[in-house]
Order: sequence, then structure tokens, then C-alpha cells
Amino acid sequence: MKLTCNREGLSSAFQVASGVVPQRSPRPILRSVKLEIDGPNSGTLLATDLELGIRYSISGIEADSTGQLLLPIGESMAIIREMNDPTISLRVAEGGVILEGATSRFELSTEDPLQFPDVPSMGDEPAHKIKAGILTNMIRRTAFACASENSRYALHSVLVEFEESRMKFVATDSKRLALMPGPIEIAGEVPEGTWLLPPKVLQLLTRVLQDPEEEVQIVLHENDALFRTGKVTIYTRLVEGRFPRYQDVFPSEVKYRVPLPVGQFHAVVRQSRILTNDESRGVDLRFADGEVRLQSRAAQLGQSEVKMPIGYTGDPVEVTYDPHLLIDALKVLDPEEEVVLELPDSKRASVFRTRDDYAYVVAPLMRDR
Repeated sequence: MKLTCNREGLSSAFQVASGVVPQRSPRPILRSVKLEIDGPNSGTLLATDLELGIRYSISGIEADSTGQLLLPIGESMAIIREMNDPTISLRVAEGGVILEGATSRFELSTEDPLQFPDVPSMGDEPAHKIKAGILTNMIRRTAFACASENSRYALHSVLVEFEESRMKFVATDSKRLALMPGPIEIAGEVPEGTWLLPPKVLQLLTRVLQDPEEEVQIVLHENDALFRTGKVTIYTRLVEGRFPRYQDVFPSEVKYRVPLPVGQFHAVVRQSRILTNDESRGVDLRFADGEVRLQSRAAQLGQSEVKMPIGYTGDPVEVTYDPHLLIDALKVLDPEEEVVLELPDSKRASVFRTRDDYAYVVAPLMRDR
């Protein structure tokens, strides 16, 4: 089998697939990608680490026959990146693959492509449909809040839940919780329930989804899930475990509601964080008529006070937060929008809410006042 393809298109496909290929694996074949030629002008690039997989459709191919070949990811990416030719020729040789340009030739030793694990594709089964821009916004506003350690099982995931014509993403690491809904369409009779997505598939989706108007189809099974756009299908195993009952985290009563301009509030929190350390990481916030005052102090560093005018007219209230937890949420919001802080008191969890139903719950720090 011999084929020629556009170098830039092949390079883009390899860049995306490299996010799936494991850096280390007891199965060396997983350090390669498989190129399947299913017609004279099209092919599919496959990569998997057995938990996550991708099928990337490549156009602009001219092939003399159907077939498949295996390409080691590291060497192939380096060759494609360094070659200057607009098109690259690939052909199967005994025990390997030959890549050729106008003035260069590389022969790579590869394994048998028939031994490469399959990556599931999506059929015509019922699916949820969502705009790519909405999905990436949901990922951006929640995935950062999940636990970073794999050992924390269900907390190292993002919960997927459906409510009528909306899909919710929820993530928590026990110190904070982020919830973001988004509108969906349903094609056919889809299963009910909740699912736990691993962070790695969400990171891959944000790399793949470039057109905010593109439609994404989602199929959820008991143990795995599939995401499909025009030219990409992503497969993932789901996380096992029980996600905490997140509804119980939200305060049952709200005594104070404080409107805050996102961009300005983000700036003063960043300033207040400067004079904090691991031993004294909290920033004290005092909300009073028309103003918020932020104070921080740390031994051997010093102390700070930053003020900002706000549209608050209620009773004064003071609360202490870890500034890093606030910054994580504020930086994923539109700096031009307003977020409303809902407080039951200074000791219980409070909620930051936006007009598009985003909710960020954060627990205050306890400090002797």
C-alpha cells in the first residue's frame, strides 16, 4: 500500500493523537498510532492507552489501495515536523513503513498493525447533542475543581447528570465544588442516570473542539462513553465509584448577597494573595456598605490591605478564604460579568453564582478574630 497526504493535515492529526498515547506502557505497541485507509481519499488515525482512545478522520489522502499501517508516535511526529514538503508519501515495507519527501527518506521499524487494540466507533444509537462552545465552557468551569490525585477515585472525575433538557457537570475536591449546566438536544431514547468522566478525556475534548458552533454527539454506556464531532470520535472508560451527594453542599439559607464585578474582584484577590504563605494562606474579606476590604498577613512577609468599591448595601459580614480557591474560579469567568456571593454566615460554605447558572461553592477558613 502506498499513499500521499498533506503534511500539515497529518501533523495536526498527530498533535491531537499524541494527547492519548501513553508516555510509558508495558505494551510498546501503544506508543504507536495506527493509520487506516478505508478509501482512495480518506483515512483514520487511531491512538489509545486502553482507557482513552481517539479516531481522527484525515482527508486529502491519495491511496492506491485500502489497508493499515503503524507509526511510532515520537519519531513520526519529529519527521513530519521537520520535513518542509507540502505532501508526504508513505508506503508499507517489510517490517516497517517508509516516509518520503522530495529530498528525504525515512524507514521506520514498526510492529504488526493487526496487533493494535481497536478503538470503538459510534454507531446510530441514541445520543445527546450539544454545541461544542457550550461543552468546552462547561469543562473549563468545572474540571479544575476535581481532585488532582488518582487515588481519590470518584473525586478525580467530573459528574455528568441530566435534568430535562439540560446536562450538568459537577466537580469537587472536598474544599470547593463547581457546577455548570448547559442545554442539550436528545436524539432517541437515551439512558438515565449519572456518569463519572476522567479529567483526561475532558482535556482532550478542549484540544479537539475548535469551532464553537460544531455539534458534539455524546453516547453514555454503563462503563464507557463516546464523543463524536465531524471528524473526531473519542472513547473513554468511565470512572468507578460513588460521587458525593453534591446537593447537600449548598447552604439551605442565604443571609447576605454580595454583587461583585468579576474582573475587578479577581484583581484585588490576586493582590491580596501576594503576602500569604502555606502557614497563613487565608485572606480576610469584610463586606460593608459600598466596599469590600481584603486583608492578608504572613510571618516574615508582612501584611496587606486592599479595598474595592462594590454595590453592596447590607449588614457588614466578614469571611476568610483561601485566595487560590477564589482565583481558580474567577479566572474561568468573563471579566465583564457580575458574580453574586451568597453567604449564610462567616463559618459555613458560601456560593458564587453567575447569571448563566454557574455555581461555585467554597468553604471558608476558620481563623481566630
